[in-house]
This record gives sequence, C-alpha cells and structure tokens, in this order.
Amino acid sequence: EKAFFWGQESVRRCDVRSVSFHSTLQGVPASAWDVSQKQDKSVRAWMDGTELKVAANGRISPNPVGSFLFEYFTNLTELHFNGCFDTAQVTSMAWFFDSCFSLTALDVSGFDTAKVTDFHGMFSDCASLTSLDLSGFKTGSANTMRMMFWNCMQLTDLNLSGFVTTGVTDVSKMFQGCSSLPTLNATSFSLPDDVNCEDIFTDTSALSRLTYKDKKLLAAYQQVHPNSKPADSDKPQTGSAAPTVNFMRQAERAKDLKEKAFFWGQESVRRCDVRSVSFHSTLQGVPAS
Repeated sequence: EKAFFWGQESVRRCDVRSVSFHSTLQGVPASAWDVSQKQDKSVRAWMDGTELKVAANGRISPNPVGSFLFEYFTNLTELHFNGCFDTAQVTSMAWFFDSCFSLTALDVSGFDTAKVTDFHGMFSDCASLTSLDLSGFKTGSANTMRMMFWNCMQLTDLNLSGFVTTGVTDVSKMFQGCSSLPTLNATSFSLPDDVNCEDIFTDTSALSRLTYKDKKLLAAYQQVHPNSKPADSDKPQTGSAAPTVNFMRQAERAKDLKEKAFFWGQESVRRCDVRSVSFHSTLQGVPAS
C-alpha cells in the first residue's frame, strides 16, 4: 500500500524526486489522474519525468485530515507549494512528511496551521533536513506534538519561536534522535501540568544549550544531559562577553536643590547642562578630565 499513492497504482512513491503545485489546469496532459475529494477532476496530478505535478484552477486545499500526505516519498528532494497550497482548514498534519528521507530543505512558511490539533510525527524521519523555520506556525489549537521531529538526525537549525503549547498534552519523543541539533530556543513553550515529556530529548547528543521558561522542559533535558547548564530565559545572559562593572554607588536622594543641580560626585557640571548620555565598553582614549 505504501508503494503507490493518491488513488493510482502505476507510479510508486519512490519514483518521485520532486513535487510542485500549480494554480491552473491549463496544459494538463491526458495522463493526469483525478485527485479531487469530489472526484470531479477539479484537482489533477501527473508525472513529468520524476516530478509529480498537482494542479487546479485556483488554490489547492488538502483534506482536513491531511495525515500521511507525503509519507514515504523516500527519494523526494524538492517540494514547491508555489503559493497555491491552502492548509487553512487542515486539522491534522500527523505524519505529513514522515520518512521523506532525502528532503534536505523545506519551505512551509505559507502554511496556515491555526486549526491543526495533531502534529504527531509531522517531520518524523526527515533524516536529511538541515534547517527548518516554523516561526510562522500557529499552534494554539494543538494537543499533540509527539515525535514531531523524531530522528531528524541532520537538523542543526530549528526555529520554533512562535509555538504556543498551552494545550499540548503530549510532547514525548518530540526531539528524539535530533542528534546534530546544537541549540534549541524553547522560550515560547508553556506546557500543562499533565504533559507527557517522555524521551523528549533522548538521543540529542549535540544539544548543549537549551533556552527555556518551562521548568518541565528543564527536568526532561537534565535527565539526558545531567552535566549541561541550559540557559534560563528569565535570567540575563551575559555569556563570556566583557565584564560588567558597577559605575557608581547606589543613588541617594538629593537633600536640597543645590545637591540636585550637580550629580555623580562632582560639582562643576550641572544636570541641566547635559544634552546626551552615552555608555562605552572600553577605557581607551578616556581624557584626563
């Protein structure tokens, strides 16, 4: 069943090297087959060499239960949505790109995920992906992200900055097997108390820096990386930059108007004479005055 796809039995998933979507049926060949939900030929697909093309007169919307749509397209290296792939009504993207082993890059910036409740295994086993920007994903309706990035072993850059996770009860195995990921900013994560975090960071050997707010993420991380020191986003991070020096004692309330005229321990320059203030990180070139 996994060999063929989308209602035909002449082309196998492994034969597809690229997929593209188009907003016109003009020029569609006779060999194209009907992939519309209503079976009215309003959406048609065909092979052009090793490229799978999908076309309709207008935008193309997958079934609301979009699970497994590109699963096991194991030799797929390119995927072009061309601005005509409409996911606004999709509620499940479970296993959407599962086992697209050869896909090295993926642009999902045009995806509308506001209604998606199920992200289970969406990018699971996308073993060649090196970066993924999901900053535009709206995840406020989500209840599961289990195995979402499972075994994305080449992933080195993952942007989840827009993620809302207040309703997500399962993040188990979410990053398991992301063995090349060096850092993860999860400051947007706020998980419910009953969330399942089992194995969320298992087999993440390169993950040396986790930035977090939710202490449940910290606990799960430290189970796997007990000697690492993740960054708490609620605390200022100065890293190994220049040292911080206190430049004056605590300010004291002026006792009279004369004291208020001058400032910072000197009596030659008045506060009212100052038009601008600037701070500098070196004493080089400081005048004798």
